[in-house]
Amino acid sequence: MQENNSSPQHPHETINLDFVLKEVGNDPEFIVDLLETFSSALSDHINRLTEMIKSRETLDLFGTVHKLKPSLKMFNLTSSLDHVFTIESEIHHQLPSDDLLKIVSALTEKLTSAKTQVESLVMEYQDRK
Repeated sequence: MQENNSSPQHPHETINLDFVLKEVGNDPEFIVDLLETFSSALSDHINRLTEMIKSRETLDLFGTVHKLKPSLKMFNLTSSLDHVFTIESEIHHQLPSDDLLKIVSALTEKLTSAKTQVESLVMEYQDRK
């Protein structure tokens, strides 16, 4: 359906609904519900990650990013998923917090872009109902 552009030159990637459409069919009402749930979860994660960056507190970082993985996979957000894997790995290797927070900041930027796309997709699929 949509290309996934996750190269370093393009910090934002495109949500891909192919998996969702394959699994649930083209049921606009269900897709809107799914996208709204994802949007809400993204808002929560963005807020948590932003607060961690501001407070420089990374104690709950692993759990926060780990919970993102299924949704990122579902929407083929591979670059964001790569950031999650990097964060998890660096936590295990005790990367200095400044370096870790830079990665978290990059992930937060990608999630914010994804949320904007989700909101556009919600409007598109609401029109199809």
